[in-house]
Amino acid sequence: MQCSSCGTQLPGGAAYCPVCATLTPYGISQSKATPDGPTSVSSPSYPPPPPITPITDYGSPPYGVPPQNPYEPHNPYTAPSAPPPPANPRRKPNNKVLLIASIVAALVIVIGGVIGLAIVHNANQVTATPTPTATPVPYPALSSAYSGSVHNTTYNQNANMVLTSIVQNADKINGNVRFGLPLVGSGSFTGTVSRTNTIQFVVSSGDMGGVTLTFNGSIPAPGSMNGTYTISNGQRGTWKAASATSPVAYPLLYANYKGNLHNNSTNKDATISLAIVTQDQQSFTGLYDNAISLNGTFGDKNSLQFTVTDNNGVPIVFKGTDNVDGSLSGTYLANNGVTGTWKVLPG
Repeated sequence: MQCSSCGTQLPGGAAYCPVCATLTPYGISQSKATPDGPTSVSSPSYPPPPPITPITDYGSPPYGVPPQNPYEPHNPYTAPSAPPPPANPRRKPNNKVLLIASIVAALVIVIGGVIGLAIVHNANQVTATPTPTATPVPYPALSSAYSGSVHNTTYNQNANMVLTSIVQNADKINGNVRFGLPLVGSGSFTGTVSRTNTIQFVVSSGDMGGVTLTFNGSIPAPGSMNGTYTISNGQRGTWKAASATSPVAYPLLYANYKGNLHNNSTNKDATISLAIVTQDQQSFTGLYDNAISLNGTFGDKNSLQFTVTDNNGVPIVFKGTDNVDGSLSGTYLANNGVTGTWKVLPG
């Protein structure tokens, strides 16, 4: 028979386990058989077994039971303390579980690193690329005056042009425009410029019974402008101008003129012709009757003057004006005192 508690082999008729003092089935039956209960259990008829020397060759008692002093009498009435549960034997690690745990840990590290890099990247973007403050593009600054020319494509005529007394307030402009003969349309203008270097202005003119001229163009460089224009009567053309100091729109002469000369002394008329060879705004040169050189200049209000020398070597001074109809007319004075009148028309 073995002890139900520690598994020790029990001798026959033993009332308790000699190792752990646990009551044996025999001891339990004897205690029940006694009417007074367990407190009147009498000693068995056989002498108590001799004390057993604990076995020490196999290490500590099984299941962690502390060794019993063989010289200390055993109290059969004291219930032995229950032995602690046996320690779970170390199990062999499961390779599959370890593999799954390793994969999960690696994924956590990778995902955490990616999230960290994204956060750092976004933070760097926020701090490294601040929103720039837009700088407004300035309006082009106009000069106070310009000198230029226009070409009327409707009638294939050219003329000088000046813009004067220009006042600018941001994109708003105003001033005066004057066209030299043979074109007309002078007057005041108002308009605008843009940050993209464009210009637009409208001229209100009293010429030709009152017309409106609309100019559109660009400002390709400081101090220069060019573009196209239209007139309310249907005419159109092109224009260009450059900044200048105190410009004047002198009349632009035709290439050829023909007309008459009247001698006040003799009261006789004669035909004359003028051929304009060169003109530089105010000054011009040419031929009188296709043979005699002439040199002339323009003055204020379309006035002009030129000098010729006749076949007798007498200088003659011609004075006059350039008229709206394109004609030139005035008076002359010879060095010998002869006077007269003259008028020529383009042709």
